[in-house]
Amino acid sequence: MTDIKQITNDNQSKNLSTANKICISMRCTGNNTIRTAWDPTSGKTLKTTSAGRMGLKGARRGSPYAAEMVGRELGRQLKDSISATAAKGVSTSITVLFSGHNVAIGSGLRGLRIPLRNTLAQVVSLIDITPKPHNGCRARKPRRV
Repeated sequence: MTDIKQITNDNQSKNLSTANKICISMRCTGNNTIRTAWDPTSGKTLKTTSAGRMGLKGARRGSPYAAEMVGRELGRQLKDSISATAAKGVSTSITVLFSGHNVAIGSGLRGLRIPLRNTLAQVVSLIDITPKPHNGCRARKPRRV
């Protein structure tokens, strides 16, 4: 007998109706703001968005305004699937991993909370994964006058 494989297209929209745990990675840099929602059990990306994708150009992509707008957009994308899980009586726990500018992170969390306000989604933990410098870069050579 031959095994039959089910062929799936990875470019299709992922079904979140069975996911009760979601990790959201928030990266706020000076050049862009990126949000990615992924399933911690399988490691697959569920939804992603960035300030550049929303049409912001230049330095506005790294601003707190951009972080809030990107957070709202990702929350809006996740709201339908979380509402579908809530209809089954299952609450969704969200873990947020963030790195970058502290000012933009606060705005991004505020923007993410607004669309998910009336759902059964709960932010369980906030984890700062910003890389810390260890003794920094080498100092410049002193100028001789």
